[in-house]
Amino acid sequence: FGVAPYGGANFSGTLFEYDPSNETLTKKADFESSSLGKYPMGSLLIATNGNLLGLTSKGGINDSGVLFEYNLSNNTLAKKKEFSSAIGKTPLGSLIQTENGLLYGLTSEGGKNNVGSLFQYDPSKNSLTPYYDFVGAINGRSPGGSLVQGTNGKFYGTTQYGGITDQGTLYEFDPNTRTISKKADFNESTSGKYPFGTLHMASNGKLYGFA
Repeated sequence: FGVAPYGGANFSGTLFEYDPSNETLTKKADFESSSLGKYPMGSLLIATNGNLLGLTSKGGINDSGVLFEYNLSNNTLAKKKEFSSAIGKTPLGSLIQTENGLLYGLTSEGGKNNVGSLFQYDPSKNSLTPYYDFVGAINGRSPGGSLVQGTNGKFYGTTQYGGITDQGTLYEFDPNTRTISKKADFNESTSGKYPFGTLHMASNGKLYGFA
């Protein structure tokens, strides 16, 4: 299963299924701006309840994106929560679920400082909570891609801008202390600038990405 950010009946994106056994691509649902969100980004997550969860970058009542669920048993797409300026808006990546069942994700805009936030979603309560607001000059702004969890239980990601050079940062998030610490500043001449996308945790325990 996957999502397309554009096209479909409402020109707002689709959720599709690909069957490799017979090489068929099937549209399962159409997104619609106000009720389901539009322009879905990132990947779908198979949650512990067996359903698919994902994010749209826009749409919803606030046109700030929605968190949606696709029920595989009855083929229905439903909006679970709305994003807003206070929570954070324009999520561009994917959700990640931890062992305790809680989900985390990123917004590229909004939040207290209007430079993006890290949010928590509790599926048992259907609650969406701003968990941490980015601070541009200190730990970066406009996080892109998705979080990745390290072997130490902490999360890692990158911001497109901010930091000392305003060319992006690599940060670490500790869910136990609810703190984000900058681990590195990107620099055009040495490490590249404006990183976007999701880091990859390799078998050697190191993280790799693109700038």
